[in-house]
Amino acid sequence: MPHPSADDSPIVSRARGCLLGQLAGDALGGLVEFETPGQIRRRYPHGVRELQDGGTWGTLAGQPTDDSEMALALARTLVADGRSGIENVARAYARWYESGPFDMGGTCRTALSAATRSLREGRSASERAQASASRASQANGALMRISPLAIFAARSPKEDVMLWARDDASQLRRIDGLFAVRQPAILVVVSDN
Repeated sequence: MPHPSADDSPIVSRARGCLLGQLAGDALGGLVEFETPGQIRRRYPHGVRELQDGGTWGTLAGQPTDDSEMALALARTLVADGRSGIENVARAYARWYESGPFDMGGTCRTALSAATRSLREGRSASERAQASASRASQANGALMRISPLAIFAARSPKEDVMLWARDDASQLRRIDGLFAVRQPAILVVVSDN
């Protein structure tokens, strides 16, 4: 009987499912982004269930939005570095910004344009992104890109995961008291129970 590879392990299977679910859900959501619940019900009375071309941005069926593109940038950085490092993640987000994505929320645009300028000046991308981040934003990008961090940290102490999630979120939006509201959601995402 052949020995199963690490790629066949249940944890790898769950990680794949998590990322594929995020990508598929994001692509489905991209079809109705910025529409009201009533508009969505009229267009999709049984729910958005098939990947197809269209949506606000005229994307191709299955094309990721800015949320999944940033999640993938985070995932690549975690794999390359083998750890959660705020500066390298900020640099990855700045490179994504420089690629000219078809969509980007205002909160990301503000912080990442500052991070990109900082890199050109030979300075810290994360410090400039954090300093430029909005205090007033109610953007949900940190939650939309949390899955790679949850997968990466599956066997780490929850306190470390909370710190890494806070670091990631703070790059694009100042946290202050609002982070306390998101902590339970992040703990659910990373829970292995």
